[in-house]
Amino acid sequence: MSKTSFKGYIARNSDGALRLFLNRPVRDHGGWSAPRFRGSMEIPVETYDDLQWEDEPLEVTVSIETN
Repeated sequence: MSKTSFKGYIARNSDGALRLFLNRPVRDHGGWSAPRFRGSMEIPVETYDDLQWEDEPLEVTVSIETN
């Protein structure tokens, strides 16, 4: 079994969508974008209920484990 982890950021868009970014995102026209990386991953909106659009991105550690 292999395991790895990395730092990332979670931010909520003004429409309520919750996204995971590899680099610290910046607020931009109702959403967030990461200048050095053009992609993000949507995560379930019910997670991180306390995180709102007005908040700064939350730094997280993401762990990946193979079965």
